[in-house]
Amino acid sequence: MTTIHFLLKHIPFWVIPLMMISGEFAYIYWLRDRKKVANIFLLLCTICVGLLVYYFISGGPKGSVHSFIMFWNEGGDFGKDLMKQ
Repeated sequence: MTTIHFLLKHIPFWVIPLMMISGEFAYIYWLRDRKKVANIFLLLCTICVGLLVYYFISGGPKGSVHSFIMFWNEGGDFGKDLMKQ
């Protein structure tokens, strides 16, 4: 669980480079007509954008970890604690 907390707390530091690298590989494979591989990299890039949006909506490093812990403990009631604030 400590690893998950670390990854959630520092999302921008690993998501932005991963997004840039996967976007570049998607473009290269798209030009080479390897559409399936390009789509896999585009999916990875989309997941990275979603994680960045989650990071900023949840409130940064402390908020992302807190909302994940609340989601994990309450069994899927995501956003309930954010509405109370």
